[in-house]
Amino acid sequence: SFDFERGEVFHVCLATIDDEHQLLVLSASALCADGVSLGKLGRELHKLYETEGFAEPAEIMQYADYAAWQKEVTDQAAGRQYWEQEATNAAELQQKLVVERAEALDQEYGPEEKVVKVSGATWELLAELAHTERVTVSEVVAASWAALIWRLSGEGSGVIIETSFDGRKYEELEEAIGNYESYLPLYCKIGSDFDYGQLLKVVSEAVRGAHSRQEYFSRS
Repeated sequence: SFDFERGEVFHVCLATIDDEHQLLVLSASALCADGVSLGKLGRELHKLYETEGFAEPAEIMQYADYAAWQKEVTDQAAGRQYWEQEATNAAELQQKLVVERAEALDQEYGPEEKVVKVSGATWELLAELAHTERVTVSEVVAASWAALIWRLSGEGSGVIIETSFDGRKYEELEEAIGNYESYLPLYCKIGSDFDYGQLLKVVSEAVRGAHSRQEYFSRS
C-alpha cells in the first residue's frame, strides 16, 4: 500500500532468488501511472540493462505537458458536443440494475469478484466471430456485457457501459508513462428485436466513436 500523506506513489523492491537470479518488483499508484505504463517502464529498464545504461533516451511527452494540452482540448466546443449528446441520451434511460430497485433496497448487498477463465477453443471462436463481423474481440466482449446489463436492468431502450481506453491514440503518446488510461461511458441504443449482429454493430460504433473523441471527455 502507499502512504499518500508522505507522497508515496511508486515502490521498487529487489528480491534475491538465489546467487545468480534476482527479481525486480515495480508497484505504482493509479495516481501516477496506469497498467500500460508499468509494461513500458519494464521494457525501458530491460533496454538499459542490456546496453549497460547507455541506451539513447527517447523524447517522450511529459504528463504535465499532456495535462495542459488536454485542458485546452476539452474546452473546444466541437469536441464537447459529442459527449453532451451522449449525456442527454443517457439521462433518458434511467437505467437501474436489480439491486438498485426499490424492492431490493432493504436487502443486504455484498459485491463479489468472479474470475472466469476463457479456454483456447472459446478464444478462437471469439476471434473468428470478430473477424467475420469486422470488429475486435474487445468489441465482441463489450457487446455481450451490454446484452447482460440490458437484461438485468429491465430491457429498456438501451444501456450504458464503460470501457477502458489507454489514452495514447497519438504518436507522441505511444511510449508515454503516466495515468493516461480512462474509463469512458458508452451509450448503446438497443431494440427488443435486435439480434446479436445488430447489437454488435451498435456497440462497435459506440466504442469507435468514444475512441476517436476520448480526449474531449470530462466528468466535470
